[in-house]
Amino acid sequence: MNRTVASGNTGTYTAERTPGSVTYANATDIVLENVRDSRLTRVATPSDQWSVTFTGGTENTTVRDFRTDDARLSFSGSEFTLSSSPPVRSPPDGFDRVDEPVEVRGVRDTQQAPRVRLAVAYTNRDAETVDESSIRAWTYRDGRWTVADETWVDERQNRVHVNATESGVVAPHGRVEECRRDAIVVLWPGGDERCECTTVAGVAVCRQ
Repeated sequence: MNRTVASGNTGTYTAERTPGSVTYANATDIVLENVRDSRLTRVATPSDQWSVTFTGGTENTTVRDFRTDDARLSFSGSEFTLSSSPPVRSPPDGFDRVDEPVEVRGVRDTQQAPRVRLAVAYTNRDAETVDESSIRAWTYRDGRWTVADETWVDERQNRVHVNATESGVVAPHGRVEECRRDAIVVLWPGGDERCECTTVAGVAVCRQ
């Protein structure tokens, strides 16, 4: 039987089978300790500084539809912390960020380490500046962005997935479309055709 738990402004969740403990340490931090074979849904936190920690033997447990002010996530794994991200540099050249970055901590960089399975939901508006089929999760480590080893996009569900095998900041990026369908193609001096682009929130969404 599902149970819904609320505690002041710390958030809400619906839980199925939680033999361990699910603790709201404060308004920003959620700890799952020794939680097994469970699914938590409709988890929410009101803060833009948050963290969720799987610890103490937590396994085979999935958090679905975790909502913050900036993101909507689903994730599973064991012995890791997922949190809001510290400031990071702008997206790689030729790419645009589709959703806010998150930070994965505590993942050991070994072949034996459990993976963190993460899905980030996005809206059509989030992806309007990019080629949707190009969206992938990128990892920020040592001052640079690289495409994650195992990442793919589900365009029907508007979700980008990643199996994270190392700690770092993760964010979905897509390649900026060179010419949107609603752009006007003009003939520039010299005879080459270029896109005259519309703008979104004051930002040009087409590039030559």
